[in-house]
Amino acid sequence: MKRVIALSFLLVLLAAGHALGETVVTSKVLSNYLFEAGNLWHKTSVVQTDMKTSLSRGFYFYLWHSVGLNDKNLNSDFGDELDYTLGWEGSIKNYSFGTGLIYMDYYKIRAQPRGDILQLYFEIKRKFQIAKKFSLTPFCRVERISAAKGTSPKRQSHTHLGTENFLEHKKLAITQRIEFLLDRGAYGFQKSVIGKHQLALSYKLLGNLNLDPSLISSVPFGSLRDGRGKETQYGIGLSLKI
Repeated sequence: MKRVIALSFLLVLLAAGHALGETVVTSKVLSNYLFEAGNLWHKTSVVQTDMKTSLSRGFYFYLWHSVGLNDKNLNSDFGDELDYTLGWEGSIKNYSFGTGLIYMDYYKIRAQPRGDILQLYFEIKRKFQIAKKFSLTPFCRVERISAAKGTSPKRQSHTHLGTENFLEHKKLAITQRIEFLLDRGAYGFQKSVIGKHQLALSYKLLGNLNLDPSLISSVPFGSLRDGRGKETQYGIGLSLKI
């Protein structure tokens, strides 16, 4: 039943994309829900679907949904989540900038703002075109994280520092992302440094439809007492530009 509803959610996003600006819809089956802080919100398989729609003057809307496949309930644990983002992107020569506000609707979804998260972020990137189809892009992203209501979790921040490599060959595109997360104690975790590596492939199947396998590894520097350790996530899905 959850698989049917997840597919229905994907179809709704595809229909919405036709009525808006340029839209990219992606849906993946993943081995777990590995959160950006290096922890597992959900230890078993999830389906994660998202839609990014371009608006005017650099603004965009981004909708992200996660559903765990461990039971028939769409709102049963932290594998189930719905996030909304209103952001802006712009560039000057080889520099690109982005900022936005994310509302993270955690379990229980749509129940109350207490326990949900607001994240304000700013990002800067600098692209180096090493070869015709190979680029290297260092980046820095700062996130200010606070409770949507109340004082828990306490207001803290994440800083992401790293580089993204992009290589394109015929129908195949390869993206490798290496980063260090400086965690100031957000989401109730210890202050820490987390190393992350992401490898994502995108193979053009037909027109604007791509096959997207991915692999993510996360490891903390030093021993932590908050349950975070070495984690791996793998998955596969489809993306479609409308």
